[in-house]
Formats: sequence, structure tokens, C-alpha cells
Amino acid sequence: MAAYTSLLLVIALCAAAAHSLQCYTCQTVLSNAKCLKTTKCTKDETYCRTSVHSATIGTFVISLISKECAQSCTPANSSFAFISNHVTCCTTDLCN
Repeated sequence: MAAYTSLLLVIALCAAAAHSLQCYTCQTVLSNAKCLKTTKCTKDETYCRTSVHSATIGTFVISLISKECAQSCTPANSSFAFISNHVTCCTTDLCN
């Protein structure tokens, strides 16, 4: 019985270690279509974070998108004059 319990424990630990969060990652791209690289996060990185920085000049809007694995994440919305920043956080595979 002890051997059976030990085997179950080893299987459970291996299964937990084998799965880590996956996020889309990119740095400062102009569209979501250019941010499709998937990255396996480290065990300490439990969030997928997306940051969108936008600037509006008249009717013209330019947005820069960055996505990454993160150890912590705080959703945010801010704007000042013609510049805005939007940060979203999620915790499931490829949720960003």
C-alpha cells in the first residue's frame, strides 16, 4: 500500500511540474496579428499580461501592443491628453 501511495504522489508531482502557463508574447507590435508567439512561462509567472499604449492625433490612432508572462499583474486604464494605457491580466493558457 505504501508503494502505491508513493507512486501516486510521484505521478501527481510530475503532472503538476509538467504544466506551466503559456502566454502570447511580443514587444511593441502594431497589431494583435503580429503577436502570436507562444511562450511557456516559468513556474513563478502565473499571469499573462497585455499592455496597449495608444496615441490619438485627430482621427488617427496608433497602438503599440506588448504581451508577456508576469509574476504579478494589476489591470489598469489611464489616459492623459492624447495618450492612453490599458493593461489586462489573465491566468489561463493563451488567454491574452
